[in-house]
Amino acid sequence: MSGSVSGDRGVRQPVNRPASQREAAAASCAALRLWPFLTWLATFYAVWLALMIVGDHWSAFRSHWGIAAVMVFGSYVAGSTPLGGGTVGFPALVLMLQQPASLGRDFGFAIQSIGMTSASILILCRRQPLEWTLLRWAMVGTVLGLPAGILVVAPNVSEAATKILFAIVWASFGILHLRRGDEICAGPPRARNVRIPERSVGLAIGLLCGVTVAAITGAGADMVLYATLVLVVRADLRTAVASSVVLMAFTSVVAVAVKDSLRPCSRACSSRGSPPRLSWPAERLWARSRPRG
Repeated sequence: MSGSVSGDRGVRQPVNRPASQREAAAASCAALRLWPFLTWLATFYAVWLALMIVGDHWSAFRSHWGIAAVMVFGSYVAGSTPLGGGTVGFPALVLMLQQPASLGRDFGFAIQSIGMTSASILILCRRQPLEWTLLRWAMVGTVLGLPAGILVVAPNVSEAATKILFAIVWASFGILHLRRGDEICAGPPRARNVRIPERSVGLAIGLLCGVTVAAITGAGADMVLYATLVLVVRADLRTAVASSVVLMAFTSVVAVAVKDSLRPCSRACSSRGSPPRLSWPAERLWARSRPRG
């Protein structure tokens, strides 16, 4: 009698597949999960190429090839570390190319809204584990705090203060890794002994970072979330990095949306000196956010 059928009861036993078949099936499932990311990637490049051809922007591309080359490195930093691409683009524009700090911040938001969103889609397609409770409430805090920071706080911060704040945040993150490197790389304990109010902590991270460091420098929320996950929650490094990438992508998209809503207002203010009516209730905030003096 065949080895796949038991002698007494005649019940067919499951036949184990060879390892090669199991690996092929796993690879096929992984490829199917990636189709949303591949679709997004193909759509983005198609739209980018169409805009370049229709608008004849190739001369601008040749003129600014340097920042594109810098952001090749920045994309690797953004995708593999808790630092956003703006942490590379900001010093490249402000220190190397002598551009205003406000431009470096806005460039960071714009580049992260595409690059880190792409990384977030890949993370979700691969079903990487995320610290969803902290992450969701940090997103809520970002939605509440970032528009106020962009409208009220950032316009009243000088260029020099923006550069100093960026340098402090970046240096603090580096010092944190130098001083607590062994603890960070040790990984999470077998059981989490520390219990924190994750909703309150996540909301505070998104709200405070949105009002201050993210609105002023275009980065920082991802670093704070990463440090909290690794040092307080004791989450796995890969989970902490992925969660910080998703948060910074969301923060950048919100910032770009806010900036885009203010664009017609800023054009009108430059010509008439008074804010027009916006499509959303931000008139009073806009009036308060205009630089004084």
